[in-house]
Amino acid sequence: MLDFKFSNTLLHFPRSDAPGGFFWKYGLSYVLAGVLIGGVSLLILRPIIEAYIEMFALANEGGEAASEEAINAIFVDRLDSITRSSLLLMAVLLPLALAVWAVFEACLQRHYIRKDRFRLRFGNDEGRLMAVGLVVAILYTLLSFLGLIPMMIVVGIFASSGNEFMAVIGVIVGYFVLFAILLWYGARISAATALTIRDERIKIFESFRVTKGRTLRIMGALLIIWVLYYIIQTIIYASGIFAVMAQFGDLIASDTPEASEVMAQLQAPGVIGTIAAFMTVLVFTYGVTLIFLGGPGALATLNDPDRAFDGTDPADVFD
Repeated sequence: MLDFKFSNTLLHFPRSDAPGGFFWKYGLSYVLAGVLIGGVSLLILRPIIEAYIEMFALANEGGEAASEEAINAIFVDRLDSITRSSLLLMAVLLPLALAVWAVFEACLQRHYIRKDRFRLRFGNDEGRLMAVGLVVAILYTLLSFLGLIPMMIVVGIFASSGNEFMAVIGVIVGYFVLFAILLWYGARISAATALTIRDERIKIFESFRVTKGRTLRIMGALLIIWVLYYIIQTIIYASGIFAVMAQFGDLIASDTPEASEVMAQLQAPGVIGTIAAFMTVLVFTYGVTLIFLGGPGALATLNDPDRAFDGTDPADVFD
């Protein structure tokens, strides 16, 4: 078992003796899960998508945009189907996304805690993690709103000077205060899923005990992982946009491209293939980032001095 020090916290996965291929299996399986969720979303949102397609199709041959009245007429005519789609999206997609997250998180934490191989399934572990994920998400949302209070206080203090520059600085500092609060919460609650897998019972607030005295190291590790993730994602996004826009060269050169031409180009195999390729890379990157984000809380759980199993390694118990 690794000692709880910063380097191990940050690099828990590569130092955890993961089974061969775990990294790639996890990331590629996450891509397939993303395709599933994306496909369900497109089916549910079909009326809304059709409304936007019809809106673009209203452009006349001269390339002028459709009138506001015509656009409003489209959405009013489809209001019932759009409303049903929106409600269905929340009713179906949120539980589905929570279940998919639980399946992958359980697989990851079984590796960290029990040294299990890569295995995606839905059982008792996953059911308990769905409850954990729901509570953690609700608390995060509440804390986000409550965090606006100190943020606004900071902004008000800076803005009270009457200097516009100081007001801008106040907004920036205020956002950093809110971010620090949420990062602290993420660090303190980070062991909840690992504890739930370890004890085979829903454990949420026990995470605050396990991460006590280790918060700054966990916060630092999570911050570095998130910063690296956003840098990589920004590079991928920018590359994808340039790759797609390069295929719109002729239309961009035209002063008044017609909506039908834009839609036709969007449906071209080259554009669809480019978008699909970059989306695959984006989802894969997010999936493997979750591997590293799950490491600090798991390491804190493994180093819990009051853990069950009479001081033995949890991995040995589940062998």
